[in-house]
Amino acid sequence: MIQKLKILWLKLIARLPHSLPVGMQEFETWAEKIIALAGPIADERSMKYVLAAQIISLKPNISKVPLTEFVNSLRKAAANQIAHAKFQEIKTAQQEAAAAQTTPAEVTATPEAAATNEQQKS
Repeated sequence: MIQKLKILWLKLIARLPHSLPVGMQEFETWAEKIIALAGPIADERSMKYVLAAQIISLKPNISKVPLTEFVNSLRKAAANQIAHAKFQEIKTAQQEAAAAQTTPAEVTATPEAAATNEQQKS
């Protein structure tokens, strides 16, 4: 019950602009809040990597950002990974289907058949 209230409180205050972390311990605390809000999207290390990348990509004049923006960026990064995996799956299936549709004349002949074709040409 206490944990649920804590998450609810975090969700409410997450909409307000928060200062970006300027120390390692402050980053860890800040990242833990965002990860708690986002839920188990990926492993913690990957999520912190995305958060660090988001901080680096912010404009130089921005020092306060709502935590919800970082939660949304984590979810978007996870969705991008899934979409990329789906693209690869579809591409592989299309390549396999194209390979299966090749005609027998396009398939490389066995050595015996190649020798027979050579004798017929002579």
